[in-house]
Amino acid sequence: MFIVSVVFVGITADMLVYSVIIPILPFIVEDLNGSSILTGVMLAVYALGILVSAPLFGYYADRWRNKRTPMICGLFALLVAVLAMAFGNYIWLWIIARMLQGVSAGAVWSLGLALVADAYYVEPKGFAQAMSIIMVGYTVGTVAGPPIGGALYALSHIAPFIFCAAVVFIDLTLRLLVVEPYRADDEGDDEGMVVGGAADAETGNEKAASVVVDVAAADPARAAHKPLPVNFVEMLKSKPLLMVLGLSVVAGVLLASFEPTLPVWLNTTYSLDSTQVGLVFFALVLPPVFCAPVAGFIADRHGAYPLIPIAMTASVAAEVLPGVTVAGSLAWTVVALALVSCAVSFALAPLVPEIAANVPRDAYAKAYSLFNVSWSLGIVVGPTLGATVYQYAGWFWQCVFTAVFAALCLPLAFMYRRPAPR
Repeated sequence: MFIVSVVFVGITADMLVYSVIIPILPFIVEDLNGSSILTGVMLAVYALGILVSAPLFGYYADRWRNKRTPMICGLFALLVAVLAMAFGNYIWLWIIARMLQGVSAGAVWSLGLALVADAYYVEPKGFAQAMSIIMVGYTVGTVAGPPIGGALYALSHIAPFIFCAAVVFIDLTLRLLVVEPYRADDEGDDEGMVVGGAADAETGNEKAASVVVDVAAADPARAAHKPLPVNFVEMLKSKPLLMVLGLSVVAGVLLASFEPTLPVWLNTTYSLDSTQVGLVFFALVLPPVFCAPVAGFIADRHGAYPLIPIAMTASVAAEVLPGVTVAGSLAWTVVALALVSCAVSFALAPLVPEIAANVPRDAYAKAYSLFNVSWSLGIVVGPTLGATVYQYAGWFWQCVFTAVFAALCLPLAFMYRRPAPR
């Protein structure tokens, strides 16, 4: 489907532009006569941009039933940010540019995922698999960006930003071609998307678990259920939705915790250079390409439960494995990292579509803006925790600490049940 392809490209491009800058940021800060504090500020304002903009974009998109326009505005903001970073020689301009980059991410993620959910509303078959494929874009963009940025910066200080501008232009062109799914008048519709098998729908009716139906007409007793949340206040009071958002944070932590420390540990333990370290990182990026679609297929056929608790448990167990060195075997480290990536892919695949299952159609953008904030929190907290523990306790205890952190959140995976359709 064209919309899925466009959103996949958008997520990949967003993470690519973000990660291209990571390896060259310290050099840029040095050129601006800044300190390491400035590096932290630039990372923080990016996160602040997401935190502020994602809910605003979500509210606007749901209020006016228009996701395409704010997505395009977000991409224009990203293009302005890239040009400001390319030609900006002032600290304040770079800080504004990084904030705009975060604002763009808030639009690209929240509205892109909501657009896909909207496209699958009438016929949810394949929805989980589509979302799992889109999330592969995060891994691809994150891993591909740093080596591209480093190589281009060696050629010219402006080359990475020319590359980023070209990527944004391609993404913008595709967004302009998107036509939003047709919507009839949905006034009063309070049903969430129903995806997966009857176990999740909790109705015992296979048909009710594969299509959206008018439950009030088919089963008047269902209409008495508490309506799904439609605004941010109600969403933050919804226990099932909060469980999904919490598990999204955990998945982000598990996947991102190795980013700042793995290169250092590989160099110290195996004397690998930057090129060899980049090849090892493929152990994290390749498994989702194969595992995520399979996990999405399973979630579409059998529902989120018990896939979520099984995959989250496997993720916790796998997180410890890279810390267990087997006779100094690099091959074991690669296999262990691949197992972590595979397990997290199986956990994440059913989580993303569950957001749509917990809210009505008119609240998709707001709900996915909360997912955006949650996921961003995970990929910020993960590296921070990992780097801190690694500095004071070493690689093994970093792996153990991250696994323990995730294990403490495992009850959420076992307690979660999708609200019964109404």
